[in-house]
Amino acid sequence: MVTSAPVAPMRAPPAITPTSLLPPRSPAAALLATALTLGLALAPSLSCSDDPPGCRVKSDLALPPGTLGDLPNARLDPAGDGLVLTARKSDNTELRFVPLTRAGALGRETTVPLAPGRSLGPFTALAAKTAPGDVLLVVDGVPTAQPGTVALRIGTAEAAAPTLAMRPLTDPTGKPIVLPATPAPGGWALAVGSSTTGRTGVLAYGDSTNRESPQVLLIAADGSTRALTETTAFVPVDGPWSCLSVVATRTGFGVSRVLAPAPPRTRPAWSFSEISDEGLVTAAYLLEVTRPNMGCPTIGPSPRGYTFAFQNRTGTYYGDLDRTRTGNFFSTNIAKGAVRFGGPDKQ
Repeated sequence: MVTSAPVAPMRAPPAITPTSLLPPRSPAAALLATALTLGLALAPSLSCSDDPPGCRVKSDLALPPGTLGDLPNARLDPAGDGLVLTARKSDNTELRFVPLTRAGALGRETTVPLAPGRSLGPFTALAAKTAPGDVLLVVDGVPTAQPGTVALRIGTAEAAAPTLAMRPLTDPTGKPIVLPATPAPGGWALAVGSSTTGRTGVLAYGDSTNRESPQVLLIAADGSTRALTETTAFVPVDGPWSCLSVVATRTGFGVSRVLAPAPPRTRPAWSFSEISDEGLVTAAYLLEVTRPNMGCPTIGPSPRGYTFAFQNRTGTYYGDLDRTRTGNFFSTNIAKGAVRFGGPDKQ
């Protein structure tokens, strides 16, 4: 495994940038995100090869009209041998989730009412009580008595008990997690996601303006948290970072960031750590891209490593990481130039 740095203690920061509050992606980025999500979730419907690296969609599964896929903010997450489709109404009054087989068969849909009063979120993840993905974890933030801060809360919902009872989200020592309230690019970042097993939720947060690594907590089906088994989860960073995200991998989850250029590097770098449900770090990468700038990547596992896509002002790019080759062979190539979309702002 690549040498990594210890998770640094958290310090009071100026601002927090939750991933759900970032600007919406363009149509081209959304298309690539969909393709990579399908590459992760609907593997039986894909044809993958090593030369050239990547996957092609072999078949599409159409869900019936009126299902959750019709709603905005819909997302598809792996959960063991199946999938879970989650959607949030645009007015933030309810969440809906439903299990889905990889053959496209829908299970029982559950509606979860959302009470008002939050100032951050909601974010969702999956955990397992008796089966993968049978518990929906909901994380949000509410104002505290201290101006400019929010306290994170968590609630759990399942088909048999869809009513949320939000309570303080605490760290493994039992201390409530309180963060800055005002989103600001280049400040603090927050990401919520799940393991590909559907058994563990993940919370990652940290100050992106310095060299501190983000804090990563595993969330169980009852809403309790635990720290990683290893305290050296990340490759040492040499400058500020952005684009914090939690990604489902082949066997667990990963935490992804983009590092800004910092001497001696003249280009951005992609930082990615693979982590198991037990909190063990199985691999950590710090890879300099071949482009002068890089947007937030969308990532999915491939047979030999990972494939991802990102955008900059020049165009839309895809990349490939081959773990089986000496030095973790890494390459990026342009998929379409910005001019093909009518200019950078129309990608």
